[in-house]
Amino acid sequence: MFQEIEQIKESYINLQSNNLIDDMTESDTREKLVVPFLKALGFTEDCLYRERPIIRGKAIVDVEVRKNGKTILLVEVKRASVNKLDPHLYQLTSYLSSREEIEWGILTNGKTYILVNKSLKADFNQKKVLDYNIFHKFDKNTLNYFTYNYIFQNKLTHYLKFTRQYEILKSKENKNKVSFSRYYETINKYFQYLEKTIGYRDIKHLNAEDFIQFNKNDILESYKRNKPITKINTIKNRYAHIKNFYDLFEKEKLTDENPFKFNISDKELVDIYGLSLDEEEKEPLTVDEIRCILEGYEITRQPERNKLMFLLCLYCGVMREDLLSLKITDIDTKKKTITFRDKTFVLPQEFINRIENYIFNIRNKEFNSDYFFPRKYRNSTEEPLSISAINTIIKKAESFLADGSNSREVQINPEKIKGMLAKKLFEAGFTLEEIISITGISLGTLSAYINTESIIERAEVKMLDKRHPYRKLFKEF
Repeated sequence: MFQEIEQIKESYINLQSNNLIDDMTESDTREKLVVPFLKALGFTEDCLYRERPIIRGKAIVDVEVRKNGKTILLVEVKRASVNKLDPHLYQLTSYLSSREEIEWGILTNGKTYILVNKSLKADFNQKKVLDYNIFHKFDKNTLNYFTYNYIFQNKLTHYLKFTRQYEILKSKENKNKVSFSRYYETINKYFQYLEKTIGYRDIKHLNAEDFIQFNKNDILESYKRNKPITKINTIKNRYAHIKNFYDLFEKEKLTDENPFKFNISDKELVDIYGLSLDEEEKEPLTVDEIRCILEGYEITRQPERNKLMFLLCLYCGVMREDLLSLKITDIDTKKKTITFRDKTFVLPQEFINRIENYIFNIRNKEFNSDYFFPRKYRNSTEEPLSISAINTIIKKAESFLADGSNSREVQINPEKIKGMLAKKLFEAGFTLEEIISITGISLGTLSAYINTESIIERAEVKMLDKRHPYRKLFKEF
């Protein structure tokens, strides 16, 4: 498809360089530019019917697209020399309105393509779902939404229609563009996640589990972006944004079901996502508390495996996906190293001994998998342990502390352990650069674990007059 679009661009440039654009009729524009574009999008020649009567013989549409005997799309073509297409939106929307069965239309001059949906509850000039200019920065995702596959087969373009409808409704309710952009970003990201995971599903059939999985996925991705999501308010705001989407659709009678009337308590959010419930700074785990946790794991089903998970989080500050993807080949017992993706840690000999004991005396007797923490799936194939299982194992440490003699309430999850590790490393004299390198926490996020006062107290600025980057400039005064 993309190669064909490049060829259309070359054709347009050739026509322009030969001063032929201004002389092109609508028919010329259609055959030389628009039809090749439609074919590149997956609309075959046998589906394209030229100059068809559309309103009881009173009007002619340039291209009528049919599939299995039914008209599915109208394409209104303007001369290539026409620069502004918006004034012609009324013409296309009136054509669409005259035919009950047709929902989608395209308005074009051969260079810009405007995708229109008549079902949008809006004035005719607001029924634009998307526009695409073949000479703008090449965006494969945008172009996909114009294809036959995206509009009529997998229907992923319908998510874009819903987003556009929300934008129209929200603009009437709230004129604050900054506020709306946050809502729009959430909803757009949610639909993009659904596109990649479950494909198209009517909005009334989405549910709480879809929302939960969306957030779990984005929390994992946030660490890869080095901008970790650590606060419950982020998830609560997202819920409010998507609920507002459904509330508006329900109010306008655009859906008869609202799957976002469920409530998730703060406690449930902690359990599901392992995020911070409040902003209060918690003291890191003490050595005695860590011993208490390790003793608690002794009575669990797989004590050595569970203790290793907890200890790897404690020593390396790793996340769930790191534990999930860890393989036997990532461990070098001779060099005493363990590698998580692109980061290698040197381990104490005692830790290596514990790992070797787990591999040879426990794990290898039950599994024959490349993964360090495997599980047997339904068909007996061996896969890495699931994210939810890792969550449960790490979180179990909270109950061991609660049952201890010096009990205190502490949230324990990989994010919290990473933060505690950062603080303990700082107290042990590690530099901020070293802490960032070890934990992967960004400089901006470190302030959530190490307060600024502590950093200032440690800082001792020496020889500022000789080391200042602008010292040469000041010598000129």
